[in-house]
Amino acid sequence: HPGADDDASGTAAVIMISKSMAERYADADDDAELRSILFLAFTAEESGLIGSRYYVEHPTLPAGSINAMINLDMVGRLRDDTLAVGGVESAVGMLDRIRPDLEASGLNIVADPDGRGPSDHASFYGAGIPVLFFFTGTHDVYHRPGDFGWTVNPRGAAKVIDLADAITTRFATDPERLNFGDGRGAGLAEKPAREARPDPNDRGYASVRLGIRPGMGGADTFGVRVDGVSPGTSAEDGGILKGDVIVAWGGEDLADVMDMVTRLREHKPGDVVPMVVLRDGVEIELNVKMKASERNVEN
Repeated sequence: HPGADDDASGTAAVIMISKSMAERYADADDDAELRSILFLAFTAEESGLIGSRYYVEHPTLPAGSINAMINLDMVGRLRDDTLAVGGVESAVGMLDRIRPDLEASGLNIVADPDGRGPSDHASFYGAGIPVLFFFTGTHDVYHRPGDFGWTVNPRGAAKVIDLADAITTRFATDPERLNFGDGRGAGLAEKPAREARPDPNDRGYASVRLGIRPGMGGADTFGVRVDGVSPGTSAEDGGILKGDVIVAWGGEDLADVMDMVTRLREHKPGDVVPMVVLRDGVEIELNVKMKASERNVEN
């Protein structure tokens, strides 16, 4: 697959930020107190976080000296200026520290407190290291041969890179270390957080698949907008339609895409999950029977 968004966009972002930070450090005073920054690219993420897990188990730096890990995985498809940022409460008070950068970005931030998730930051979070995860969402060519360069939004990616660069600079110049948190704080809009515990062996894949292509939010960025429904899946069988916004799952409000990923991990094939969707402004209750998942497909 060409892999323009997943994950040439994240790789390009790392290269650009490394150039920017190198120039900033070169211009700094000789006595400036600046943290070291290690730029890494990991292999075999889809096969089970193999590269990032290996680094965490065989670090080139003492694990206790790592202040934070910032993960850029799929940042090339910014739509409606909406960006998901995971792990905002993986360190105590992290959200308050980075809030000025989030607000200055001008982006609509979908903030998830949890540091777990299906990408390389999960390996570091499982080792008790604060993380942030930048993600512009899935789409119809996610893990598909059609992930070509012309489908990427370069101006949107630049906005994400600017934000990641600003937060990297903040962490690099702040003498106060981050202290690992449990990821159960509230997001920017006080969205409900799910219980979470770090698990270094958790790839983030669920044993069940819903079968939707999620957008980045619904009304007021709350819930999960359905941009597509795959045939023969739990979603289609349960009556979920393209254009719906899933606002409740199992009797609880559904905050966003990352919240949905967490919920999926709680279920096994055969579970029937009551859901509430907004369709043309009307709340509709559905019962969705979960089917077994396959790797490298939509959520």
